Parts: sequence; structure tokens; C-alpha cells
Amino acid sequence: MSDVVNLAILGSGLIGGIHARAIAEVSNARLSVVIDAAKDRADKLADEFGVPAVYDLGEALKRDDVDAVHVCVPSGLHAKLGTMVAEAGKHVLVEKPIDITLPAGQRLVEAGEASGAKVAVIFQKRFTDAGRRLHAGVSGGDFGRLMQCDAYVKWYRDPTYYSDSPWHGTWAMDGGGALINQGVHMVDLMKWVGGPVRSVFARRRTALHDIEVEDLVDALFEFESGALGVLQASTATYPGYPERLDVHGTLGSAVLEGSDITQWAVKGQESQTGGDALPTGASDPGAIGHRYHVPVIQDFVDAIREDREPMVSGRDGLETLELVMAVYKSAQEGKEVRLPLPHDWVPEPKVAKL
Repeated sequence: MSDVVNLAILGSGLIGGIHARAIAEVSNARLSVVIDAAKDRADKLADEFGVPAVYDLGEALKRDDVDAVHVCVPSGLHAKLGTMVAEAGKHVLVEKPIDITLPAGQRLVEAGEASGAKVAVIFQKRFTDAGRRLHAGVSGGDFGRLMQCDAYVKWYRDPTYYSDSPWHGTWAMDGGGALINQGVHMVDLMKWVGGPVRSVFARRRTALHDIEVEDLVDALFEFESGALGVLQASTATYPGYPERLDVHGTLGSAVLEGSDITQWAVKGQESQTGGDALPTGASDPGAIGHRYHVPVIQDFVDAIREDREPMVSGRDGLETLELVMAVYKSAQEGKEVRLPLPHDWVPEPKVAKL
């Protein structure tokens, strides 16, 4: 392979555009092609970045100028199309979640392992300065013994978010609602900072929107360390508030809000507040921007060039999906669920209305 990794984008919607802008800022990488069956949309994004458009994934995978593919399609197609890419020997960077079911996510991971293709998942919260600082503080013992790790994603989505993108808010393509789509980033960060989870007890509701999935979910986590955690995820909380992670240990506490640490109170330490003050997706999914996609893609490119695992591998993405599924299983069955889950478990498409 040459020093430059050729990247293709599969899917030319909002997320595909974010990836294209991020790739332009990644060293040793170039956008080589845009892939989408929707010709007009593919042409528009391809023309914007001066690359060719291809309208068939199979044809794109035959190209010599495609080393890896960014999978930026509806969630229910992530593993299906990502597996095609991996089986062709091309590396895969898939948007969150890795898929909407554990069996499909498992197939993608195994396809990468069988072909030698790298599989990575977009969880950019792990790459923010504030997220890394909080992870280092907890793992380094700054907070003492962890007692509580709580995540809150109290966002709002206007009804047009669902009506203008018919796959949003469906079991078939979204795999759920506020948890698996919006809340999954903080589930991943919560697990990365707080450690493995032993059990989950959850409730979910469709509280506001005319959709078939949840727009409100609450869960109680017990970590393997014995610490407890609360998760709240919503797209029904008007007007939408920045996502938050609260950490409480025997020696102190910290609060991460959006991309900033707003509180850091540890015995014997000076406050370490601050961050990047970037906009969040609290009320507008287009406000997230591409800044923290850049280090994720840079790590993916470096992993290919250095022949190592990406920082957020397919296995990592599968573990986060397992935790999401544990929440759904608990809410569905009305009882505490212990991990690990059987990897053939899939949720029933039914949510109580509020």
C-alpha cells in the first residue's frame, strides 16, 4: 500500500458530508470516491469534493483506488453493507451503532477478522479532550474508588426529524429510538469511563413523537466494580440540553457537559475545568460538525498503515451495542438483565406509550 490511504464514502446524506469534510483534514488520506444508489445525491457530494461518484457498491469495491469504505447509510444497513466491504478485503469504518442487532454486528466483526480488514466504529466522544481527560482521571485513580457514573442525553428532535427521514424512528432501519441513535454515544463513553457493566434495569416509553420506537428511556446500571450508574436518553426533552456525564468517586467528582469539563473537584487537586465549547446535537443533528470525526478517521488511517487495531474497534462497537440491547431487553421483560447477553438476542418491536 502507498503512504496515502484511499477512502470511499458509502452514503451521501448528512453524515456522509460530515465524513467528507473530516477526511479533508486527515493526513495520509484522500477521498477517492462517493458511493450511493441515489444518483443525484451522490453526484452532488462527489462534485463538491472533486471526486467521481459510483452508484453501485459492488462496482466500487473492484476499484484499485478504494482501500477502505466509510459506511454512512441508515443504521439497519451498517453490518449488511459493511460485511460486503470486509469480505472484499477492504477496511471498514462504520458510523455508530455498528448495527441494530447483535447477530448482524457479530457477522461484520467476524468478516473483518476472516479477511484481515480493519473494522472501526465512530464513537468520537472517546476522542474529545474532555472525554480523554475524564477517562484518564478515573483509570488513574484521581477520583478514588468509583461510586457513581451517570449519563444524560436529554435532547429534543422536532417532528420533522422523523417525517423528513422516514428511516428514523423505525425498528427496521433505526433499531430503536433515542437510545440506540442519540444516546449510544454516551452509553459508549459511560462504559469506557466507568468500566464493564454487570447488570441493567430499564424502562422505556414513546412519550411525545408519533413513532414506533422509544423517545424516552431510563436505566440503572451496576458496574462490575460495584459502582452504580443512571442513564437517561430522550429526544422529547424540549428545547434540548447538552449531553452530560457525571463521575463520583471516594476522592472527588467531575462533570462533563457537551465537549467541556464543567466541574472537577478532587481532593488535593486544582480544578481542571475547560474543553472545546463545541456545539452539541441537543436540538439540531446538523450542529454536531466534523471536528471530532477527524481524530477518529486519523486513527483509522494510522491503524491501516501501522497494521494495528483501531482505538475503537469493531469488537468495541459490538460491546456497546450489547449494552444498548441489555437496556432494551430489561425494558421489554420488566426485570433486571445481567451481561453478557446471548448474541442472538433481538428486541421485540413494541414500546409502551406515555
